[in-house]
Amino acid sequence: HVASADDLPLADACMDRGFLVTVLTEIPDQGRALDEIRRVLKPGGVLSVTEEFLDPDYPFASETVRMVTRHGFRFANKSGNFWVYTVNFTK
Repeated sequence: HVASADDLPLADACMDRGFLVTVLTEIPDQGRALDEIRRVLKPGGVLSVTEEFLDPDYPFASETVRMVTRHGFRFANKSGNFWVYTVNFTK
């Protein structure tokens, strides 16, 4: 599918996992996009957010956790280091 991040052409609760790799800070309305991802994830579904320090819009992991949890996700775990990390959240 080709679609806007804030208007996914998918049914509610139809996906097991979503991946955002060095893109979350590029989305103009990040909150709306996170709400939309949450809508399409199944109960217990996982959202993985990966960021790399070389990205000019790199957010610290703590910023990513704050932003995503504000939209109803629960922090699950973090892997990686300062330079490259992945944070997983559950619906």
